Amino acid sequence: MNVIGIMLDSFRQDHVSFYNGGHRTFEDITACQTPNLDAFAQECIVFENAYPEALPTIPVRTQLFTGQRTLPYRPWQPLTTEDISIADILRAEGYICGLISDCYHYRAPGMNFHRGFHAYHWIRGQEYDPWMSHPTERNVDDYVNEHYTKEWRGNVAQFLSNTDNFKREDD
Repeated sequence: MNVIGIMLDSFRQDHVSFYNGGHRTFEDITACQTPNLDAFAQECIVFENAYPEALPTIPVRTQLFTGQRTLPYRPWQPLTTEDISIADILRAEGYICGLISDCYHYRAPGMNFHRGFHAYHWIRGQEYDPWMSHPTERNVDDYVNEHYTKEWRGNVAQFLSNTDNFKREDD
C-alpha cells in the first residue's frame, strides 16, 4: 500500500476543478483547470469537508504532522524532540517515507519537519530561502509598496534573486 499526502499552501478548494466541476467561482474570473490533480483525485481518497484549526504555515503542519492541537498555545515553532510525527509512526511500522517540499520553513535551521523521513528533497528558491546570493536583476520597487518594511523588502529581493533565471512553470 502507498500513502501519498499532498499539501498545497495557499491553494483554495475552489481553485481545483475537481471540487467545483470546472465551473468558475467568481463571475469575472475564468475557472482554474487542474487536469493532473483531477486525474489523481479520481484514484484517491479526497477530503471534502476538512478544516485545520490553524492557518499559518507551520502551526497547521505541526497539527497535521503530529495530530496535536496547536493554537493558541503553540505558535510558529519547530517540531520538538517530544513530538511524534506521522513520519515517525509510519517509519516504525515499516513504511519508507519521503518528503518533497518547496516550503522553506520545513528545512529552515532547527525546524525539524524532515525528521522521520528516510529521504527528503527540497525544491529551492521559494519565499526568502537564502538560495541565490547575487543581487536581483529586477527592480524590487516594482514588487513592493511604501508599506513594506526594510526586512520585507529584503525578503522580496531574495525571492526575486532566487527566481531571476526561472523561465518556465516547472523551474
